[in-house]
Amino acid sequence: MKRSICLVSSCFIVSKLQDNFTSFGVSGFSTNRNQCIQHDKHRKHCKQSRLEAKSEKSQDDVNIMMDDISDEEALLACRAYLQRKNRLGKDGWTKYKERQEKLKSALAMGSHIDENFSQDASEEDHAKAQPAVDPGAGYFWENPEELKYLRTGRPRLSFDDQDDSLDEDFLYNMDEEEENQYDEDDDEFLLEEEYDEDGIFTGFPSKPPEEYILRSNNKKELFQDADWKKMWYTRRWGNHASKRQREQRNKEKKLQKYVQQIPNSILKNQELAVLTDEEIEYAIKIYVIANKRRSIAQKKRLKEKKAAMKIQSNKKKKSKMKSSSVKAVSGPTLDSFLSQMNGDSRVAEELREQQKRRSERSKKAYQTRIKHVNKSTNVDSSRNKATSKTMNQSEQLDEDELMFMNDKISMSSERIRQIINDPSLLDKKLLDLDLKVIMHPGRLKGRKQMLKGLLETCFGLKGKCIPKHGNLSDDELNEFYSKYNDVDSLEKKFVTQSSVYELARIIEFKNQDY
Repeated sequence: MKRSICLVSSCFIVSKLQDNFTSFGVSGFSTNRNQCIQHDKHRKHCKQSRLEAKSEKSQDDVNIMMDDISDEEALLACRAYLQRKNRLGKDGWTKYKERQEKLKSALAMGSHIDENFSQDASEEDHAKAQPAVDPGAGYFWENPEELKYLRTGRPRLSFDDQDDSLDEDFLYNMDEEEENQYDEDDDEFLLEEEYDEDGIFTGFPSKPPEEYILRSNNKKELFQDADWKKMWYTRRWGNHASKRQREQRNKEKKLQKYVQQIPNSILKNQELAVLTDEEIEYAIKIYVIANKRRSIAQKKRLKEKKAAMKIQSNKKKKSKMKSSSVKAVSGPTLDSFLSQMNGDSRVAEELREQQKRRSERSKKAYQTRIKHVNKSTNVDSSRNKATSKTMNQSEQLDEDELMFMNDKISMSSERIRQIINDPSLLDKKLLDLDLKVIMHPGRLKGRKQMLKGLLETCFGLKGKCIPKHGNLSDDELNEFYSKYNDVDSLEKKFVTQSSVYELARIIEFKNQDY
């Protein structure tokens, strides 16, 4: 229906143009600007005359294009002319204007209140007096019950904001699904039964439909005809060598697409049928000129863009060539500076002395850095040995013994946390046992934090309170604390700098004297 209306309208327009295209020349387009201004000084007529005066420069090109005007282009030109003159009314509005009008009408309906309404009325009276807004004006549906067709596919859970309970009809029991499972033999039987069906709605069709077979046979018969095959080949491949023909085909497809997008309300509009010959000529003329100007401007932009990109690439190439040819320049040295001092020996001796002092300081700093690096590597190696020893001991345990040890560690760590929270629960014997348990070889999260908490809450030690005795093993630590009874007189280091074993040994030592 839409296509037929489009063809009727376009044929009507072209029939009006047939008598005018033969005499459509330079004299037909030329107008006298002074006569138009004297006849009517209206702004629109002035703008129209200026467009016609500008179009006189390209009249020859327009005449050439008018010979090749198609029905689709004529229809699009007339539609653009009527839309620009605003003669299509509401049908010619754009989507943006329609949305703006809907928004304005919705706001007007929502904000309207009777002028004679009393200011002393309550809020309920104001709510009753204000009309309701059209529910179709917004993006969200006001009444969800009207959308029940969306829920016909599968059951859904229904929730209510005011009620915490659920509708029991929609609840699903997983146990019933497990009880109602069928066997694999039944599944195979169903598949075989579907294969045997001859209907068009079978789940697994075993052969192509009859319609497909008939179409395929008809195509094969057509290709047996030599004349038809030659015509098909020329239609499919013959015109691909010509670039102009390809562009013409693309242009025709684009025009057909634009024509199909024209609403039926515009094609049925009376303004399209009452167009005069002069209006149709002017509409096509302006349409062709505007398209040509747009095409020229786009080609110009593409040409300028290619030129700018070419200039930029040339600049990059030149900069690379210059950077490769430039020689490396070294900084000024002391000898080059002294050569400019004109043989001043006093300044030269002073500069040499400063250079010597800087060299000595750098040598000393380098030796100190090497010493610190060697010291840190020794500490890391001793810690690695201790950790490897503990890992080997933990790997020797069986699975049952390991589970039993993990339970003991969790109980001991829980008791230590209780002691940290309440120091009055401290028991010397239990603390020694718990320390031995949590110090068992293996990974334990928060071990050092528990030991630090014991030192602070039970013995009042924090900060710089651990005896500084160097890197000692476990046996050497035991010998150290048994040898020195008064460890408070020794040099101290911070708790954060001490290892877990050092913290455990100082806690055992303080627990004996507690």
